[in-house]
Amino acid sequence: MRMNEKLWNVFLSLQGNDENTPVTNKEIVRPFNLTYKILNELDVFNYFNIKEYNKILIIGAGDGAEVFSFKIRGYDTIGITWHNSDKKYAEINYKINLLIEDMHNMKSIQSESFDGIYSYHVLEHSIAPLIALYEMRRVLKDKGKILCVVPLVGTDNETGLQHYSVLRNEHWKHLLNLIGFDNIEITKLNGRYVKDSILIKAIKGNRDCPGTYFDKEFIKEENQIYESI
Repeated sequence: MRMNEKLWNVFLSLQGNDENTPVTNKEIVRPFNLTYKILNELDVFNYFNIKEYNKILIIGAGDGAEVFSFKIRGYDTIGITWHNSDKKYAEINYKINLLIEDMHNMKSIQSESFDGIYSYHVLEHSIAPLIALYEMRRVLKDKGKILCVVPLVGTDNETGLQHYSVLRNEHWKHLLNLIGFDNIEITKLNGRYVKDSILIKAIKGNRDCPGTYFDKEFIKEENQIYESI
């Protein structure tokens, strides 16, 4: 696997292994190291084989550590976040430009432009997971993959005032199937670094989406019903 040499040198500096590039901000070492361990525990880099899945979108990129982890391995990676503070942190510490985007409406992301999508504890913050998943499907190429981690229902991990959409396995599977994802796999996680969570994997199918909120006839019928009340 070919590494990005420039970013790899930054990686070495974070580890304190490059004498010529001393660590100037040790606060970024711990979150980066943890992120890298989580990605390895989830076997993300094997799931997104770089030869087939090189262009990756990270939704909810946080401080940029996940994007950086992909980039040093040679992936063409873009990350989106909702917070300007994250964007600034990533620029200063990782020399990465994150995009300010809403996962429900990624205006600057072209349709069918990514091979894969990764999100770690992001979808539970969605106010409308069906729409967020539909946006994922829109920006994925045919046969593109998603890998998402969300809280497991019934654990402390699901609590939080901003966790608006903590769903059961069968609900996630239903939504993914509804909008045209295939090969849906949902498994419980209880590893060393990721606990009380579920791992969602799916592949974009080439079938049309059935009647959802995005179906014009469906919307037309809904409007007629409301008008008649």
